[in-house]
Amino acid sequence: MRQKTFHSYSLQKIILLNLLLCLLFVVLGSCAGGGGDGDSNGGGQYAISGRITSGGAGLAQVTVTLTGANPTVTTTTDAQGNYQFSNVANGFYEITPSKATYIFSPSSRTVFVTNAQVTGQDFTATVVTWARTYGGIDDDLAHSIQQTADGGFIVAGETFSFGEGNSDVWVLRLDVFGNIQWEKTYGGSGYDVGRSVQQTADGGFIVAGETSSFGGNTEVWVLKLRANGDIDWQKRYGGSGDDLAYSIQQTSDGGYIVAGETTSFGSSDKDVFLLKINSYGSIEWRKSYGGGDNDVAKSVQLTSDGGFIVAGETSSFGKGDIDAWVFKLDADGRVVWQKTYGDVNDDLAYSIQQTSDGGYIVVGGTTPAGSNSKDVLVLKLEANGEIEWQKTYGGAFDTEDVAYSVQQTSDGGYIIAGISSSFGNFFGDIWVLKIRADGEIDWQHTYGGNDSNSATFIRQTSDGGFIVAGETYSFGAGDADVWVLKLDPNGNIGSGCAIVGDSTATPAGASLTALTSSVNGTTSTAVANTTSVSANNSSASVATQCSSP
Repeated sequence: MRQKTFHSYSLQKIILLNLLLCLLFVVLGSCAGGGGDGDSNGGGQYAISGRITSGGAGLAQVTVTLTGANPTVTTTTDAQGNYQFSNVANGFYEITPSKATYIFSPSSRTVFVTNAQVTGQDFTATVVTWARTYGGIDDDLAHSIQQTADGGFIVAGETFSFGEGNSDVWVLRLDVFGNIQWEKTYGGSGYDVGRSVQQTADGGFIVAGETSSFGGNTEVWVLKLRANGDIDWQKRYGGSGDDLAYSIQQTSDGGYIVAGETTSFGSSDKDVFLLKINSYGSIEWRKSYGGGDNDVAKSVQLTSDGGFIVAGETSSFGKGDIDAWVFKLDADGRVVWQKTYGDVNDDLAYSIQQTSDGGYIVVGGTTPAGSNSKDVLVLKLEANGEIEWQKTYGGAFDTEDVAYSVQQTSDGGYIIAGISSSFGNFFGDIWVLKIRADGEIDWQHTYGGNDSNSATFIRQTSDGGFIVAGETYSFGAGDADVWVLKLDPNGNIGSGCAIVGDSTATPAGASLTALTSSVNGTTSTAVANTTSVSANNSSASVATQCSSP
């Protein structure tokens, strides 16, 4: 077998060389062409094969392109990372792998097929990692992030540096490397905040938060954006008091479920506020849930039965001053079950997700008895809301360790993000913990500088790594900047990144009590009104703290 590999030929050179080879092989009738799926070697047809690995394991679903064939052909790697092009004629070819959020070494290979199979055309894939700030001269904060279908990211939050009013909703579209594709503000003369963002089935985005730019009081604000950030529609929802949204999800019918809080409706100072709206923002149902004190929803997720799971906090029910509150709803907002989780002090829930076993994972913060500190609280619930296990994670006395976001990971464990002042910087660093299905810790890291830093949202990415969004006072252009971290599967940002630290928390058993609360959803009289703001371009300063490769 004769095989030679090159790395410096351009496509034009490959075409020229193939023309020359056609003259040499014209008697054999085997000029470059083909590239089908069969395994036949007859008539001067051969195969090119190799393997693509990441971290020593085969990488599946990599698109591999063979240029020089007529026409150009593609294939994908199998579960072990193997690929093969069959029925390849003699000639020069370029092999190029591609998969979002990966860099390949080498970036391409040029091979010479001459009357023999070509094997061993291997590549090594490295997960793209980076840490970047985005902002202006004032405070700019991120509250939500999601990976988009093309491997990039969508970020939503608020900006005091750009826009029309005191603060504006700020949405940034990033590519896989954290470069800004577009950035836009949305707002009026008041305070306008984006709390939650999700890519929609049509490739656009839905954003929920609040606005005080219309009518004086604060109202839930929902913006439906196109893929380029322009506005499809915009509506505000509320009554005579203050109404805010913290979470939004697209539903299977193309509409949306929105969760937050209201002082306009219900039986107390604050009640949980839920809106089910259709794909154009019209109200399908609207309900408040609460007792005689303050009750707030921080997170809502769709469940596998077509209903919803809601997590937040209650002062109306439970054992302590404030208890974590979780309730399961059917598709029409009727309560299926409801439970509080607490001890004598404050216990808070900020994020919830249904797990693959039909139960739920909840994270937040808890104040241990006799303490002024807060520890991360993690509750694993069964499908009926009963506690399967409960653990806390924290450090020194009189410090704050709180989790704001959780997601089940592809290995059945969980990724958690929030803030810690027990580890890293005393003012607070981003804290990320990867835990197993039983709550034991796989790894834990802090991320920060000399001032306060906090994470509000985390999601696993398609490459097995993680994307984190929050804020930093340690880096950037202004007082606070949006901070986005792209981590590898072990929470690292390359090697030697100075912002990454180690923490030494150990899980401890918690003793929260699950109690049944007793509320029914009350239909509110919230109204929907169309707003008329424009999407305005902003010009954030971008700084990179670390990147690899």
